[in-house]
Amino acid sequence: MIYILKKRFYFTLCAALLLGAFGCGLTKTENPDKTANNANSNNAQTSKTDSLSIYIYGAYKGYDYTVNLFKQKYPGIAINVKYIPAIYNIFDMNYDDFKLMVSDLQAGGGPDIIFWEDGGILTLDLYDMMDKGLFRDLDEFMQRDKEFNPDDYVEELFNAGWYAGKRQYVPIGYNVLKFVTSREALDRAGVTWISEYPEFRELAAGAKDYISRTAANPYVSSVFPTFDDMFPWCGLSYCDISSRTVSYETADFRAAVDFCKDLYALWLGKMEYGAPMPTKGAAQMIMDGALLFEVNVLEKGFPMAYRALLAAGQTPLLCPMPSVSYTRPLARATHNVAINANSANSANAYNFVKMLLSEEFQAMGEDGTDNAVLSFTEFGVPVNKKALDKRLAGYAKLPEQQITYVDPTNGEKYYVTLAELRDEDVEAYRWFVTNVQFAPGDPRLDGLMLMWMQGYLTGEKTYEECIKILETNMWTYFERIN
Repeated sequence: MIYILKKRFYFTLCAALLLGAFGCGLTKTENPDKTANNANSNNAQTSKTDSLSIYIYGAYKGYDYTVNLFKQKYPGIAINVKYIPAIYNIFDMNYDDFKLMVSDLQAGGGPDIIFWEDGGILTLDLYDMMDKGLFRDLDEFMQRDKEFNPDDYVEELFNAGWYAGKRQYVPIGYNVLKFVTSREALDRAGVTWISEYPEFRELAAGAKDYISRTAANPYVSSVFPTFDDMFPWCGLSYCDISSRTVSYETADFRAAVDFCKDLYALWLGKMEYGAPMPTKGAAQMIMDGALLFEVNVLEKGFPMAYRALLAAGQTPLLCPMPSVSYTRPLARATHNVAINANSANSANAYNFVKMLLSEEFQAMGEDGTDNAVLSFTEFGVPVNKKALDKRLAGYAKLPEQQITYVDPTNGEKYYVTLAELRDEDVEAYRWFVTNVQFAPGDPRLDGLMLMWMQGYLTGEKTYEECIKILETNMWTYFERIN
């Protein structure tokens, strides 16, 4: 059934902040507000008010450090920061405060900067705010900034906030879901649906077949045994932003839900759902045939399973999550930033954005030492390509090392060797994390959708019964937003 929403979609996007060259901002004649005067450098500018207000949505521990860096760079600016927990759904106690902030923006007030983590602002709300013209076009600043070069950024992510003819926000970092396995493991299992770019339904059928054939152990992946948490990564689109419609009557939607249901049944038929996974490390389990692939989402370093497989003489592979409607690996922004369209301090705001996008900021912790208070890996993959180059150069210098795994089921220790990386390994990783497609979506809404379909997944209700539950709750959701 297709639902046409009464009002515009407020779209919660998992995106993150892209910000440019650390030291320099607008010149006086380049300030769109025409109210700037020189600050600490010839190019960096502040407004005459010498102030900046920032609303931060999310619980990320590095926000304080980020704000303090800006204070050090521009000590004459009084910064007011309001930290707001991420808004996970419309029933969250912080949602009313968020709507008040939107009303303030519409009335010409509100903060100068809105900074949010993935899911920190509901995607539907985000698109409603953009439709209402509440964000400043960042290109007004970037095109006047002689030192800003858009070619310095991963294009697909840099353009993620381009909407209605304006660059309304920018991500500063992103994540890409990666399957880590080996050619030998795939050949042994007779699997052809991971290393290529198959349809999502091919993944569903292949995973079900693999589990049903693996009587001794049902593990397909190291993290998402039933794949329901992968739902946001499969590229499934049931919200159409342009037409303001929601549709569940598609073959892909039914196939994705049926996939989750099949895996629930296979999993529950073999062991208690949520039971700890015995492990000697993902690489050893892959080589033993006990695991098909490790799932790597967060950018916390080069995947250790890849290096362990390489050390064991295997042919390691980085594979994308097969998706419904995309042909390249999907990328989801981790943090995003936007400037209030009515900000009287927009030059200051742009300098904050530019700091976040800079090579210096995005290369934090990439000098091979542990001296950095904050590593940019907390933000994911840097959108700044020069900062990414520094990270990859660090990966290339990783020495051979040994790590220890502890099996949670029996406390036994296992020692695993991680190999030095070859040039081709580093370049394969570069291609993987830059040859991406941005995947807009709302991970919180995906989670609620699966919760409302839970009865079907567990076999307690029919598909039609759960669709009715889903439809009723979705309307409540949209009415609350509108």
